[in-house]
Amino acid sequence: MNMEIRALTIDDLGEIAQIGEIETSQFHQSREQSKQSLLEAIANPNMNVLILEGEDCLGYIWYQFAGDYSEIISIYIDPQVRKQGLASRLIADYLQLMKNSGIVTVSLEVRASNIAAQKVYLKNGFEAVGSRKNYYQNPPEDGIIFNYEIV
Repeated sequence: MNMEIRALTIDDLGEIAQIGEIETSQFHQSREQSKQSLLEAIANPNMNVLILEGEDCLGYIWYQFAGDYSEIISIYIDPQVRKQGLASRLIADYLQLMKNSGIVTVSLEVRASNIAAQKVYLKNGFEAVGSRKNYYQNPPEDGIIFNYEIV
């Protein structure tokens, strides 16, 4: 399968709709919230979405940055292509982009129950540094904070 990782643009209406649907179903946002957030991300010079695509969008990292800090807002890999190293590939490309942009620290939060994602982050050099009580809603759950220091 031929795959490419690239930044989402305003011309990617199909991908925007697809990511909006994923955000709605996976992350408990309304369709309108998801679509509006994506359009704002594309227009905001300090926010972006990297997509991994083959014939369709297979996954993405949605992130923001300021100064020497970046935060991953959302990361997703299509369930049909999980366990093939695609999350690691997407994370590696994102971290290289951040390094080239002068970012020093990357942070993210993940549900305490999402052990599979935590394993991926640890495998890719992230370190669990704390937690946030009841950070997530629907259902309420603690968030585990992960950091990655770029050298």
